Amino acid sequence: MSKIKLTFPKFNGVERGLKLLGQDFRANPIYYLARETIQNSLDAWDKDKKNSQIPVKIVFKLHTVRRDGLICSEEIRNSFIQAKKYWVSREASFKDIWDLGLDALKQPLIRLLEISDYNTYGLPGDDGDVGKRWHSLVKSEGVPNPNVDAGGSYGIGKMAPFACSDLRTVLYSTFTEKTGHAFQGVCRLATFEDDGFKRAPDGFIGQDSAGPSEEYLAVRDKNKIPAEFRRSEQGASVWCMGFVNEGAWHKLIASATIESFWMAIEKGHLEVDIINGNSTIYSITKESLSSITDTLIDDSRLANDARLAKYSLQLYQDPNHTLIESTANEEFYSKIGKVKLLIAYSDKETATNQCYQVRNNYMRIRSNRWKCPLDYTAILICDDKNGSDYLRALEPPSHEDWDPRLLVKNKTEAEKVVSGLEFWVKRKLLEHANKAGGEVIVESVTFDENSQDPNKAQLDIDEKDFDPFKTKKDSSDGTTTGFGGISPVKPGKRTKKKRKLLVAQKDGTVEGGYYYLRVLSVSGKNAKIQLIPSAEFEENKPVLFAFTTVGSDGAVEVIQPEKVINRGVEIKPSTNLHSHFELTPQMLNHKSLELELFVQSVADLRIGIRFKLPTSEPTPQT
Repeated sequence: MSKIKLTFPKFNGVERGLKLLGQDFRANPIYYLARETIQNSLDAWDKDKKNSQIPVKIVFKLHTVRRDGLICSEEIRNSFIQAKKYWVSREASFKDIWDLGLDALKQPLIRLLEISDYNTYGLPGDDGDVGKRWHSLVKSEGVPNPNVDAGGSYGIGKMAPFACSDLRTVLYSTFTEKTGHAFQGVCRLATFEDDGFKRAPDGFIGQDSAGPSEEYLAVRDKNKIPAEFRRSEQGASVWCMGFVNEGAWHKLIASATIESFWMAIEKGHLEVDIINGNSTIYSITKESLSSITDTLIDDSRLANDARLAKYSLQLYQDPNHTLIESTANEEFYSKIGKVKLLIAYSDKETATNQCYQVRNNYMRIRSNRWKCPLDYTAILICDDKNGSDYLRALEPPSHEDWDPRLLVKNKTEAEKVVSGLEFWVKRKLLEHANKAGGEVIVESVTFDENSQDPNKAQLDIDEKDFDPFKTKKDSSDGTTTGFGGISPVKPGKRTKKKRKLLVAQKDGTVEGGYYYLRVLSVSGKNAKIQLIPSAEFEENKPVLFAFTTVGSDGAVEVIQPEKVINRGVEIKPSTNLHSHFELTPQMLNHKSLELELFVQSVADLRIGIRFKLPTSEPTPQT
């Protein structure tokens, strides 16, 4: 029977160190391990199973094996020793990595994490079939997934398992109906010398039955594959040897799975089991998705991701959510086609204030916090085939952004597509917030912490008109961060653009009616501002207004000043909306409002102003 051995081929190329290996995943290795391996399995969903609506099943299972029973353990240890010796003069760069691997091999039990998928077509192709899935995964580096519908685009995601292996060794096993069984391991170290020859940084665990140039071929005889690594049904398995010693690994994988793939799970495309030894810790299915998400929120390390998944999922499941579909008139339509935006407005406790964004593989690509006058949860879906392919080309190896700078050409065009898409989402968020809440932010002002001197505070004046439905950019430089970009100007100046009348709408919103705003004085917990209306309210009725600020998480929050005084008269809070204050018609008829705010601190305080007509109720959204 042929022996399975580890071979590092002789090498005359450019010397390679360790740091570049899996660098995109080292910061959060288990998170990216889950994302990348699940994405690969979804890409390989068997067509017949998919048509029969049988989901991809993925099992993460932690095993412990005796060191003396670990495949090629002595050869791996010798390779670490030789590599450490080779790099001794540059030991500071790699010492921790060598020591971590050698320390792991001193332990009586070694951790192996198995990641096996089912209802997929596995890794077809022989060792020499360039472009097939087996060759792309095991025999190449930086080569894209050959599946045209693949979620990945760089072929770098395969490095994620290595980032979770203290032994920097990963085993692959597959069975396919067309090409049968295959088994091979890859050990990724750095260039080193052994037996008088310089060795390639990548070694292969495989059969030792042919000539010297073919000692690292895969084992394809079913009976020669070790039983513990032999597949019994079609699919693929990946094994991380010397799996990182993280006690909460199962929670981290569950969290990454739900945060990144809850939509695929909810749609019935994916199920995930997480097993420790013989105990199933999590079985994540469409039926258990919500309850498992709730348990993860209780863990402070995972709460943010779990919360994002929980309330995004609730929005997706809610039959009454607001659904907006883009039209062919949008600038981005020619490249990414029709996109869908789901929105719900709620209180801060049940809102994410983020837009969860996916392509047609239904994996989260990014979650942006875009400003909105109301607390919201949003989901953007681009499941157009051509659009998804276009966006995939803009993604870095971690698939967590759409970055036009990554294109080799047509970057300017891609920038217009992405910025146009983002502007469309922001515009829809604001439009529907106005309808849902019956409110509009009219103006914003910032008290900068460096302008506490009342004389200098005269320079912090916001007089640029603000239209959240036409202004594309947020404020850039300066002391303000309002919606729409507000520039500081000196006292006495006026903008030339004509302001709109304040017109009451039937749904309770207020259109137009911008205010000039100037800072009169700033000190400690007290700020005086002046609001000069550019036009009168069309109707003689009271108006409610509230103050908002940008919280530490970037979301817009309503703030409650301790007291608000207008020309010596305290303005009382509304009896119905305690966060709002009521302006009487008499106050509105003055040429200006001079408000004195008493707050906890005016240092670096960014204030927006909301107006609302108290006599109208907003129309419910369907």
